[in-house]
Amino acid sequence: MKGINCILLFCILIISTKLKAQNAIFLSEGKIEFSVFGQQKLCVTKNNETEIILFKPLQHVQQPMIEEVVNYFLDEGPNPCSAHDGAEVMRLIDQFTEKE
Repeated sequence: MKGINCILLFCILIISTKLKAQNAIFLSEGKIEFSVFGQQKLCVTKNNETEIILFKPLQHVQQPMIEEVVNYFLDEGPNPCSAHDGAEVMRLIDQFTEKE
């Protein structure tokens, strides 16, 4: 992505029992905002004009991976995740949860 500069900002705000994870991608001519939880919308701002794109939430988005894992343990399919990838995920989780 040579020549493309952007800043990625991820913020998680927890208030009582409500969880909001708002993502914003800032670009030279605007920004793109979306939430992980809650309302399913994408806000695209360019030249101070915002377009809101609404979409339906995905149903059972984890189901294909769960099926592949179950098939693996039933000896009915390949391992959907290599040991190397699993070890890398664990390393990242350790870094995120590391106390200073």
